[in-house]
Amino acid sequence: MLSVLMQAIREQKEQEFIFLTLTAPNVQGDDLKKEIDRFNQAFKKLFDRRNVKKVVNGYVRKLEVTYNQERFITNIMHKRAQDYYDKRNLKEGNHNPNYDTYHPHFHVILAVNKSYFNQGSQYIKQSKWLEMWRECMDDMSITQVDIRKVRSSEKSENGAVLEVAKYSVKSNELYASQSVFEIFYRALKGRQLLTFNGLFKEYVKKYKQGELDQYKKPDENEDTCLIQV
Repeated sequence: MLSVLMQAIREQKEQEFIFLTLTAPNVQGDDLKKEIDRFNQAFKKLFDRRNVKKVVNGYVRKLEVTYNQERFITNIMHKRAQDYYDKRNLKEGNHNPNYDTYHPHFHVILAVNKSYFNQGSQYIKQSKWLEMWRECMDDMSITQVDIRKVRSSEKSENGAVLEVAKYSVKSNELYASQSVFEIFYRALKGRQLLTFNGLFKEYVKKYKQGELDQYKKPDENEDTCLIQV
């Protein structure tokens, strides 16, 4: 469904898309529910900011939570976050400092005008997104915010779609143990994991009413985005 929405919005509203990932340091299981509340409050503050409201015409946001169940730093982990481990003088095989912690984060696809990337005064740099997210979270320990343009290619767009459409919790992490399952259950129960706003919300209605059927591919699973959240 999401790929259909994006194609229709791109063509009918002449929009481009940005893929934004908002994170914070890992937390203990007992703090996960409270941390997700904090994320939601900070996200609202961020998107209520004047400079953000000026340029964002809609978004789809997915909450994802990962559980770190590796006791020791693996080769893959070290390669993915080498700077993080190097700063702490940690090597492959050392005890993992984030073992048995949880990592909530938001994946967000933003719709912006095509002119956004050429408007120096309104364009928001990655460093500014990081600064604003730190302020909204009231957490200066946050070290990164990932922001990138979704290119007008099937590969680039599908990458963003897959990040948003996949499950909010991986099954092998959800069922790691009874206590982990209960932590996930308590933290996520009753939450809206996938949120549509602005143009995306408008086009979800069009999709449900059959107004976007011309954008569907013959083999497309209509319920992918709705089931996998």
